[in-house]
Amino acid sequence: MAKLFGKGGKRYTITSLLVLLFLVTFLMASLPPRSFPKEHTLTVEKGDGLRLVSARLEKENLIRSRFIFEFLVVIVGGEESIAYGEYYFEKPIGALAIAKQLVGHDFNISYKKVTIPEGLTNKEIEIIMDKAYKNFDPLKFAELTKEKEGYLFPDTYFFFPAVSTEEIVSTLLKNFETKTRSLADDIAKSAISKSDIVIVASLIEAETNGNDDREMIAGIIAHRLRIGMPLQIDATVAYALLKLGEPLSLSDLKTDSPYNTYIHKGLPPGPIGNPGLVSLSAVLHPTQTSYLYYLHDENGTIHYANTFEEHKRNKSLYLK
Repeated sequence: MAKLFGKGGKRYTITSLLVLLFLVTFLMASLPPRSFPKEHTLTVEKGDGLRLVSARLEKENLIRSRFIFEFLVVIVGGEESIAYGEYYFEKPIGALAIAKQLVGHDFNISYKKVTIPEGLTNKEIEIIMDKAYKNFDPLKFAELTKEKEGYLFPDTYFFFPAVSTEEIVSTLLKNFETKTRSLADDIAKSAISKSDIVIVASLIEAETNGNDDREMIAGIIAHRLRIGMPLQIDATVAYALLKLGEPLSLSDLKTDSPYNTYIHKGLPPGPIGNPGLVSLSAVLHPTQTSYLYYLHDENGTIHYANTFEEHKRNKSLYLK
């Protein structure tokens, strides 16, 4: 054996071991770190070079070795091949896969859909967004929307998984302006201000179950305001007491709040939810009516009355 390989054979064996050791080290360094974060987004800014990107990857526990990653990027696509943008990693992957993703400009980000129904309050929207997006900050959302109740437009939205709270708020507010442009002429001609239109629309959202009755409810609200009658809308009290969707007691209806439309005439000081386009349009095109009263039966059907006596009769007929 020694004769066959001699000194050269010994050198060959050492070289083989060194090559094998290098390959093992290379492969180990290419594996994802144990602390690789799931559902992670890496942001590459415009102008970021390979070394800055590799340093960020290492800091965020996405790679084990900057040297190995940089080597792989150069081999796969060249040092200048990484495009700026947001790259999404749903689960741990190795350095070679990351290099291919960044060089191939494969951002791997799909939009996440969220639907905001008409009439929800800011707080209810906050809960939906908090469940849908991992970077959502409820405290920041509450701060940014403090004076924006009524102006977060209900719609179906598509955001990236790592969307910021600021972008969510900005998008909802811009969508309100976009969607209400079709009403601009009617708003300009209206006898009431845009802010009051939004308030009334939020009341309509709370008082109707479908589109058919919105203009009639708008007409009744306008009628009550015109003759100086309290609006007597339970939803305004529920909003003040944060008892959304809960039954109100007689003592609740005596709550001293500017939102209590049983004891304060006129509109509440602000919207009680975020209305959709149909309700906003209904305020601008109310049904002219002599009705002053209405109630919902157990099936959600609305029954109207001209007088309080008729209203009481409807209560006995339709509310068990």
